[in-house]
Amino acid sequence: MGLGANVLNKDDILMGTGILYINDINVGQLKGDVVFTPTAEFKDFEAGIPKQTVKSQKTKEGATLKAGVAELNPENMALALGTNTITYTEGEVLSTSPESVVFGSGTVALKKNRHINTVVVKVGETTAVLDTDYEIVNAASGKLRRIETSTVITLGATATVSYKYRKSAKITSGGGATLPELPCRYVYASPDGDQEITLNIYLGQLKGGQAITFKEDDYTVNDFELTATSDTSRPAGDQLYSWQYDYLFN
Repeated sequence: MGLGANVLNKDDILMGTGILYINDINVGQLKGDVVFTPTAEFKDFEAGIPKQTVKSQKTKEGATLKAGVAELNPENMALALGTNTITYTEGEVLSTSPESVVFGSGTVALKKNRHINTVVVKVGETTAVLDTDYEIVNAASGKLRRIETSTVITLGATATVSYKYRKSAKITSGGGATLPELPCRYVYASPDGDQEITLNIYLGQLKGGQAITFKEDDYTVNDFELTATSDTSRPAGDQLYSWQYDYLFN
């Protein structure tokens, strides 16, 4: 007689990875498995012949989270190196010589498209209003989009844009005696859209040694491994991490 399927709830069978935040920074695209490993050590008291364990006491506990990070930007590099010392240099597209763009139905990518800010969009002499006439879809990649109800930026209109952008970033490391303790959050949303699982590691450290690899013939994916440290401001039994399941009902 064969053994049939023993599925209690098919919605609890999961596939895919999620989004990792370290120090509230979204580290971007993950590649490969995300592995959470709780650890514990015990001291056993044994007695009798043959010996049997009559008491066992937990003497050490911890947890690690390991993920392959595909986007190697300055913020992720600083996390990997265990430093938060980043110096940014900005450039500027001035209003006296702005960039000309055409707003169609899709997004508009600015030419100097790295972490834009202080954006001013004009159609002729009229200044468009952010979130009324246009929106910044993604500041990190310099993308704008016309809002359909705008009467200032009509479909197909040519506009001029002045803005500031990130020109360079420099990370320095060495000589620091301590590693920062950073909060970590991993959020998984099921492909069916019916549940969201959140792992919160209250404090953790990327304990250096995060190898940064530039591959000759493949995409670069770097493993980040975060070790949980105790948040002693929280009550006993809730000092390392928590798992939360949120069920989403349509």
